[in-house]
Amino acid sequence: MISLSILEQTKFLVIDTETTGVDPNEDRVVEIAAIAVMGNKVKTAYHTLINPQKPIPPETSAIHGIADWDVDGKPAFEEVWPSVQVLVDRADVLVAHNAPFDRSFLPPCDKPWLDTLRLAHHVWPTAPNFQNQTLRYWRRLRLEGLAHSADGDALVTAYLLVYMIRDYLHQGHVDSIEELIRYAETPYVVRKMPFGKHGGKLLEELPPDYVQWALTTIRDMDKDLRWSLEKFIVSNTM
Repeated sequence: MISLSILEQTKFLVIDTETTGVDPNEDRVVEIAAIAVMGNKVKTAYHTLINPQKPIPPETSAIHGIADWDVDGKPAFEEVWPSVQVLVDRADVLVAHNAPFDRSFLPPCDKPWLDTLRLAHHVWPTAPNFQNQTLRYWRRLRLEGLAHSADGDALVTAYLLVYMIRDYLHQGHVDSIEELIRYAETPYVVRKMPFGKHGGKLLEELPPDYVQWALTTIRDMDKDLRWSLEKFIVSNTM
């Protein structure tokens, strides 16, 4: 009998939302999908459009394809959430690609979250980029579902999660939910400067005095870029 790893026996619930915008204080959810994953089994658990009770900006509709007429007559978020909450209660871990975004639009809960965007940076550092749909084609996933719809994106994330956990274990990492989440949350190497006059350059091509300036001047720099630039400074002073 083949024994399953702890992570293969873990009940993951992948959640994806589409919204009216990016500000959780002002914007609302217009679509939500939830997919259950355990081992290599992936099962759609819930999906619905939601009436945000406010207009959907045209520029947002252009991204996810959901317009005011699509959500007319659909339930409000408060009507939908109890059904999702049942699935959340059954899960061990909640999952999303860029989890802080989806998490910010949902009611707080005591279940741990795994961010597959961060995990992909660690497990697949050579990927062309780490967007959900890029990883879909890079891993040659032949799936139905539209990009930038909650059900399509959630399905992609669910199958990517199966592959990520497999590769995480094959790479010799600890078979533990806590260690998997901790690993995903550790800083990852940023290879290119994402902004500024040196935007797009590899970090090793940056002038050391610019790196020092950026570290001391840019206060709201994300932790991964700061960690990568600090590594650059250390490597250039050894």
